[in-house]
Amino acid sequence: MSVKAVFFDLDGTLLPMDETKFTKFYFSELAKEVKCFGIELMPLSVSIWKGVKAMVKNDGTMTNYECFWISFFEDFPQLLSRKEEVIAAIGHFYETSFANSKIATGENPLAVKTIRLLQEQGYPLILATNPIFPYTATATRMSFVGLKPEDFRDVSAYENCSYAKPNPQYYMDMLERNGLKPEEVLMIGNDFNEDVVPTRALGMRSVLVSECLLGEPDDQVRVMPFAELYEKIRNRELEELYQN
Repeated sequence: MSVKAVFFDLDGTLLPMDETKFTKFYFSELAKEVKCFGIELMPLSVSIWKGVKAMVKNDGTMTNYECFWISFFEDFPQLLSRKEEVIAAIGHFYETSFANSKIATGENPLAVKTIRLLQEQGYPLILATNPIFPYTATATRMSFVGLKPEDFRDVSAYENCSYAKPNPQYYMDMLERNGLKPEEVLMIGNDFNEDVVPTRALGMRSVLVSECLLGEPDDQVRVMPFAELYEKIRNRELEELYQN
């Protein structure tokens, strides 16, 4: 078999990121947006993490968007009567102030070059970022490294997914809606537990970039700096990566 499409993770892969630093800054910015509803930073942080866990456990019976907001308003039942107002305010945050979180991420000038090379080589590209953020927030994070949703055939977000990493069903859904088989796809990520373990279970091949490596990779997965990945793609060695 040869590779027919490439899945890319975003955070820590195309976009360098210290997740602890990013999350701390992002939560503090979001807290400013919702303070008018009487929501303080600490309970907000607890509620968001609870919502993330709910999305990870989502069984496909609803979108991650629905799953998150059910969890959120369980923590703030006093705001149910203002539900649409709260959701709109947080949506406005993702469309505006969320962009400030760029200072909590790193630079990757090779991100755009890598994507352009793969496009020129004819590979369909899927942004398989964990769908726990709104589409607008994902588009904003992509912009931090010069990318946009139109660079990909499909972009996962909490509105269009009903599973999340590390559930293999998340990847299966992304494969099915793009008409792909697991053995036809190369996954490029940075997290062994989220990007390798579930994809391997389906029969996908994977490569990890080392700059923001998470988990403990075994000797069955290739790990390399992003610059090395870029050079291999530039030299048209993607098939070699896929086969090994």
